[in-house]
Order: sequence, then C-alpha cells, then structure tokens
Amino acid sequence: MKLIKTTFTLLLFAIFFSCAVKKDLKEQRKVWNYSSWEQQYKDRTLCLCVLQGFSKDVQDSMYKQDKSFYNPLAIGVFDDSINEFLKKNRRKLINDSIKSMAKVVPYDIADNIKGKRVMPYCIELYRSKALRNLAKQQKHYWRNIKDVTEEILKKVPTF
Repeated sequence: MKLIKTTFTLLLFAIFFSCAVKKDLKEQRKVWNYSSWEQQYKDRTLCLCVLQGFSKDVQDSMYKQDKSFYNPLAIGVFDDSINEFLKKNRRKLINDSIKSMAKVVPYDIADNIKGKRVMPYCIELYRSKALRNLAKQQKHYWRNIKDVTEEILKKVPTF
C-alpha cells in the first residue's frame, strides 16, 4: 500500500512540474503580451486581409508607408495560419466583388476591377465566427510554444 501511495505521489509531482510554465517562458509571454494574443491575432487578420485585397504595387506601397505591418510576433507566430485562412476566404472576396460590379458594368470589365469592396469584406471577416473559432484553435498552438523568441527567429532571423 505504501508503494502505491509513493508511486501516486511521484506521479502527481511529475504531472505538476511538467505542466508548469517555465520561468523563462513566463517572462517571454509577459514581454510579448501573451494575454492579448487572441486580439492581436484578429487585428493582424484584418490588416492582412485589407493588404492582400489590393494589387502587389499597392501592397508594396503600404508596406513602405506603414511600418506597423512589420510585427515580428505576428510574422513569426500568427501569419502562417492567417494567410491560410485568408487564402481560403479570398475566393469569396473576389466573387462578391465581381457580382457587385457586374450589376453596374459588364462582366468582363467587372473582372478587371475586382477587389473594390475590400474593407467591408475584411470587417465582415474580422467579426466572423470563423475567425473567432480559428483564434481559439490557435491558442492550443500558442500554449505549446516553448520559446517565443526562438519561434520568431525561425521566420524573422534578423530580429
């Protein structure tokens, strides 16, 4: 019986210490404002949605003019899943824009001016249940990050 109690106690200690957040990681999370990551994730999604709704020339210009697009945390931790999410939803943006423009101008011209309803679409996406669910899903990934700085350095080596 004593052996069982000892084994059980050791097992509880092992579980407790393996689940505890290391001091280094705790400090990194504090520095990177971990408690606001879900909101930062949604905000980054809105920014990238707007940015990607325009041509490459406009995107390049926006990158040069607005330095807030350079965010090491977002680039290192958020952007892969956001870009995948936006890629899946981009077809809807293009189709909605074509449909709205086709009411005013012939279809072939509408195809050339697609993407003009970028902001309303991105705000709708920002407020969507799909984005809320994705952000909650990403929390599981974020909790498993052992070293935030190392994760960022994978994508932003000059950071």
